[in-house]
This record gives sequence, C-alpha cells and structure tokens, in this order.
Amino acid sequence: RGYRTSVNVGNGRDRSLQVEIDLVKPFSNTVGVNLGVEVLPIEYIALRLGWDSLIDAGSGLSLGFGVYVEGFEVSYTYLDADELNNQQRITKLSFYRV
Repeated sequence: RGYRTSVNVGNGRDRSLQVEIDLVKPFSNTVGVNLGVEVLPIEYIALRLGWDSLIDAGSGLSLGFGVYVEGFEVSYTYLDADELNNQQRITKLSFYRV
C-alpha cells in the first residue's frame, strides 16, 4: 500500500462536534476519502462514526466510542471488514496523573 499523503479538514473550535474529511493518496495513485464524525453528548463520552473509501472488504464503516474519566481514557472501534470477520479494536488505553 505504501505511505499515505493526506489533506485534513476539520472543525477544531467546538469540541462537542468534530467533523473531519481526509483526502488520501497512497503510492498506488488511487485517491480516497475518509470521513469521520465525533459527538460528545456528555462531557466524558464520545460517540464516533467513520468511513474509509479505500477499504477493499466490507463497507468501510466504523463505529466507536471513547470514555474520558479523570486519569483514564479508552477508545473502542468496531470496523465492518467483511472478509476479515469484522474487527473490534481498543485503539487507546491511557492512565495518567491529574
């Protein structure tokens, strides 16, 4: 696949709603689009939805959530990868001093 070159556009002002669009061009010269939305319905919970146009198997959709509690952070993602039997990932697990 090679390394990706990407252009990111997002809204960093309002932390309760984050929207990001990535234009991605791997070395294969195929241009792809990644879309992501994160909503914080309450201060310490984030709900996420994403789509990757370059994923060959499945729909490219991902769903996830994050929990931010004083001194602890965890992120979970479910990815529709079809032939790979779908994937469940813990992408971040952090403990830190407050």
